[in-house]
Amino acid sequence: MRPRIEPIEEIKFAARHGFLTKALWIEFFGTGTGNWRNRRWKHFRDSGMFRGSRDHLDLLIPNSKHPLVREHAPLVSRPPRIEQLAHDTAIARGDLVLKRSIPRIRIVVEAEAKRKESFFNRGFSNLELDKFPDLAVWQDGFGVAVEIETSTKSKERYREIFERYKSASFSHVVYVVADLEMKILIDSIAEGYKNHYLIGFASLKSWLEDPAKAKVVTDSEPEKFKDLFRI
Repeated sequence: MRPRIEPIEEIKFAARHGFLTKALWIEFFGTGTGNWRNRRWKHFRDSGMFRGSRDHLDLLIPNSKHPLVREHAPLVSRPPRIEQLAHDTAIARGDLVLKRSIPRIRIVVEAEAKRKESFFNRGFSNLELDKFPDLAVWQDGFGVAVEIETSTKSKERYREIFERYKSASFSHVVYVVADLEMKILIDSIAEGYKNHYLIGFASLKSWLEDPAKAKVVTDSEPEKFKDLFRI
């Protein structure tokens, strides 16, 4: 029988994002044969370290009351709504791929940013007053905000987001868009803000294939997302 290895990295990851899917676990964490992986996945739930979801068979949510979770993840993000799972999975997979592809980067995702902000302000801060990007990617003081758009917001909402980013220290704001119409709408609003930070666009299709290699289009030549950073 194989020695049992506690899923420390899985716990830390799931605590940041609020969830872990079986597909993500197999791609980035799971090892061994299919039968071994299935038994391991079942152990995560049966041990009480994670809770299952009635809405999704291959979704686990970290149990903040479990001793091992409390030891390695004192802050646990709220899980996504089931209708937001595809969007949040694109964020979570991007987090893992970018860390594997770009040296010396630090990533903060929206779910953990909100959880930390609420914790350190003891719950009294109005989170609606702040704008956290889906992913904030930093390398040696150079920051890129990534917004993954799977549905279109109102023009007023996009203007509000661009206004809030004026006071942030990001060099780039990259919108990952599902279609050309969405890109055209956001770009028309972005015109008034391009002197504050560079605004780029990448297709959702290319992001889902490989976030690090997704082509980012700005007013200059397109380049891979990873090439925005000093490799």
